[in-house]
Amino acid sequence: MAKDGQIAPYSYVTISFGISIIPFVDDDHVLLLKEYRYPVGSWQYNSPAAALMREKSPVRQPEESCWKKRAMRPAS
Repeated sequence: MAKDGQIAPYSYVTISFGISIIPFVDDDHVLLLKEYRYPVGSWQYNSPAAALMREKSPVRQPEESCWKKRAMRPAS
């Protein structure tokens, strides 16, 4: 219900478990994604993230997520 007492639509999204990583370039620098978010009307900085898939190894998924989204690969 809205503050003025009117009934208003309400919706939400349910997501599965996810993973987010912070890729270090060296001891002093990390890579972040700069993405424009239309709902808030501004640029946001985020770490690479993806939904965890049960059929894939959770250890390998961060590397795959970085490679697919931004052509980044870990050094080791």
